[in-house]
Amino acid sequence: MQRPLGSRDLWLALLLAFGSLALFGRARSNDFVAYDDDLYVTENPEVAGGLTAKGVAWAFTEIHSANWHPLTWLSHMLDVAIFGLEPAGHHATSVLLHAANAVLFFLFLRRATGRAAPAFFTAALFSAHPLRVESVAWVAERKDVLSGLFFFLVLVAWERHAREKSRGRYTAALLLFAAGLLAKPMLVTLPLILLLLDRWPLERNASTRELVLEKLPFFALALASSAVTWIAQRSGGATATLEHLPLALRLENAALACVTYLRQTFWPADLACFYPHPALGKGGASAALLLSALGAATLLASISIAVFLRRKAAPSVCFGWTAFLVMLVPVIGIVQVGNQAHADRYTYLPSAALASGLAFGLASLPGALARSASAVLGAAALVAFSVLTPRQVGTWKDSLVLWETAARRTEGNYLAHWRLGELYLDEGELEEAERVFEAALAIRGDLPEVQNGLGKARLELGDPERSLEPFERARRLAPREPIYALNLAGARIAAGELDLALALLEELARAGEDGAELHFDLGLLAQTRGDEDGAIRHYRAALERESDHRAALSNLGEMLLVLGDTDGAVARFERLVELEPADAIAHYNLGCALAAHGERARARESFRQALKLEPGLAPAEERLRALR
Repeated sequence: MQRPLGSRDLWLALLLAFGSLALFGRARSNDFVAYDDDLYVTENPEVAGGLTAKGVAWAFTEIHSANWHPLTWLSHMLDVAIFGLEPAGHHATSVLLHAANAVLFFLFLRRATGRAAPAFFTAALFSAHPLRVESVAWVAERKDVLSGLFFFLVLVAWERHAREKSRGRYTAALLLFAAGLLAKPMLVTLPLILLLLDRWPLERNASTRELVLEKLPFFALALASSAVTWIAQRSGGATATLEHLPLALRLENAALACVTYLRQTFWPADLACFYPHPALGKGGASAALLLSALGAATLLASISIAVFLRRKAAPSVCFGWTAFLVMLVPVIGIVQVGNQAHADRYTYLPSAALASGLAFGLASLPGALARSASAVLGAAALVAFSVLTPRQVGTWKDSLVLWETAARRTEGNYLAHWRLGELYLDEGELEEAERVFEAALAIRGDLPEVQNGLGKARLELGDPERSLEPFERARRLAPREPIYALNLAGARIAAGELDLALALLEELARAGEDGAELHFDLGLLAQTRGDEDGAIRHYRAALERESDHRAALSNLGEMLLVLGDTDGAVARFERLVELEPADAIAHYNLGCALAAHGERARARESFRQALKLEPGLAPAEERLRALR
């Protein structure tokens, strides 16, 4: 039966669109974050180059970040072509896609059920919920809202085909499904969702066999996408092995994650960008974890049984619950990707099914009083979301806010402390960096990256002796990674252990290491020992391998200045200032080189810039007075 749309439906659709834009519009003022945004956009040369023929070919032929989703790459490239690397435009695209998804979801339910009010309420719950923020406000999760667009377009096309069979409509649904898989392979469960939709709300009278056979091309596409995804994630090292995370622990976490998603649906508090897996933290596998998982499994089984027994009386609830569980299967951790226990983004499409079960189930309650009470509760939920969701969007403002929020809202979050340590280290907040690295290691001491970060913080604090231990641990944890051995060698030089440093560097050279860091450390060692020629030779070699090596530029510039090669010193310090325009010492050193070279006016300007960046820098004040 055809259910035509009226002007009221169009007004409701516009209300959904503008409501979504209002709730998530704050994202336009957010920055890119140091959590995959660099891998996906800002430091991805193929994407940062915009929409080019070379980029299109790369998107379809290469696996990157353990994923193959070419349409997602193309969407990022298009954003770069339009907006450049200004984050506001990238965020605006994601917000617009989410608003479109809410409208499409409403239009599908309105046509499929003929009921405007519960269809609107379902789409509003889906759109406004704080759990949607991660998918919308995180640029790297463009694949969620983009694949969601194709998901809802498939539903619209399938509803039209179900009402009036047509080869064109069927083909359109199949092609839209293929496009959705090219945006994010989580859509592999869509053939099963179409089977559920055939019973409710489409109420098709065909036999189960006929309905299954009709979906075989969809299942074939899903199978092919699953195979490609498995290959991509295995090749990228994103999937955990059974030795790393046994199947029993995965099943335990799967049950806990499902219940967590339910809890967060009804009580969206303490949302974070990363929730550590309970079996991979300090406590690891435990009896308490097993008991919690058994309780969660019991709850899920009880709800499932109750829903099944009431499937004829409440078909919408049966659909919503079943589709919710089905769509979570690819991301529930049976095939573990990453170290998270669960993630807000994984609810993007499953929550749509759950919302439909809730909204239409409440709308079908007997008695006007029950329906009125349900409407009041629903309205209260939307009012609460209108406050909570913009606040949650604000937690994605920048990297520092994002990881500070995650560390505050979760327990045992080694990743949040690790990322905060890296941010503090970059900003020169060395005491804070040391503190959070130590906090991360108290949770998980087996991470060489964190041990290395702690060593760097202590070394920059001027305590090379205390930096040796974490550097040594990092090297033991990852003996095949030369960077940890190189950092250890640098710390040994700073601590005066020159013979041990030389032995370590020679061992690396014998193993075939010939990179910039090796030559820099050899230069530093030679400089410490007073071998000026050897130091200059190795610093030059480091710069031949990495022309913008900051430390090599600085050390070589200083040595050339002392030796009277002012041309060489000026060239190195000019390049260093280009790379580090906010570094007062780089400007000061450039001023010294320019003064020695006889360029007094430029030297004065460099000293003034150094003092602007660091007021009270005594050497710069003295040199500036001497030049007046």
